[in-house]
Amino acid sequence: MTKVVGIRANASSAVGFGHLRRCLSLANVLAEKRATVVIFTNQESEPGSWLPGLNSSDVRVEIVPAAEAATLDLTSARLQELKVQTLVVDSYETTAEAFDRVPVPLTVILDAPPPAASPAVLIVNGSADAASVPHQLGAGAHALLGPDYVMLRREFAALQPRTLHSEITNVLVTTGGADPTGLSLTLVEAVRDVLDSTSITVVVGPYFSENVRSTLQQKASVDPSLRIVLDPRSVCELMLTADLALTSGGQTAYELAAAGLPACAVRVAPNQTGNLSGLQQRGAILWVGDVADQGLGRQVRGAIAGLARDPQLRRQMSQKGQQTVDGLGAVRVADAVLELCA
Repeated sequence: MTKVVGIRANASSAVGFGHLRRCLSLANVLAEKRATVVIFTNQESEPGSWLPGLNSSDVRVEIVPAAEAATLDLTSARLQELKVQTLVVDSYETTAEAFDRVPVPLTVILDAPPPAASPAVLIVNGSADAASVPHQLGAGAHALLGPDYVMLRREFAALQPRTLHSEITNVLVTTGGADPTGLSLTLVEAVRDVLDSTSITVVVGPYFSENVRSTLQQKASVDPSLRIVLDPRSVCELMLTADLALTSGGQTAYELAAAGLPACAVRVAPNQTGNLSGLQQRGAILWVGDVADQGLGRQVRGAIAGLARDPQLRRQMSQKGQQTVDGLGAVRVADAVLELCA
């Protein structure tokens, strides 16, 4: 009997692409394991842009309003009709009452310990500090905690150790699917101030504002060493050809660790704290500050200059990153989810 798994996650300029991105990685692995997957998401997630990237015709998409993530009323109502046997929810907006109404075994994906025990049978927290923080679990529930369970795209699985150049000749700026504060602009300026002849590649995510996108393109028009990449075929390839990255503290930080690319990271939301503190404690990244810091540009410039002078530190960061994140988290989580199917 085919196992049927439901996944509920949003994506937009407000919440970014990280929640849905990791769920798509999970969906791909589930499909590889011959499960049928139903993804419940909002129209703003633009499924037309990412659905072709899924590797199975057994993945279907149900469009529900973004605000429905709070109640799961439409999602829950469709589960029986679609013969869904277990539901995965990745949303900060979902209430405890909504979880109580889900009629099938429930998996909750989160980035910090829940404020109270939920009816979830499985809790997944891939944050680098998760295993050191207590998690409240309901009766009979269990948790998958730490970067062994961070769900990345297949291209990041079990990559070979990196050989880094002594000099930084190519810097990657990648802040995830959205950049509401224009962090990418600050990071590009910091790189150019410190490394005036270095090539810079900027990944522009699907939810970047037109203002940030056009400003970056204008800078590229007068700086031949600045390249803007829209919807790259492989983010992993860009990481494997760079010498240093500047990033935010979401899922991208784990991709960089898996790729063995040393990174300076900026926190743009409170839910990134566990990622950054855990990865920095392991020596995989440098947490240089928060997006609202008045002196952020100065802090980033100092971090870049320090790493440029210390190739040995960059090599150590590369090794620590790949020791921390092996890119197989989606496989481990998929196996646990499939065990919940009746």
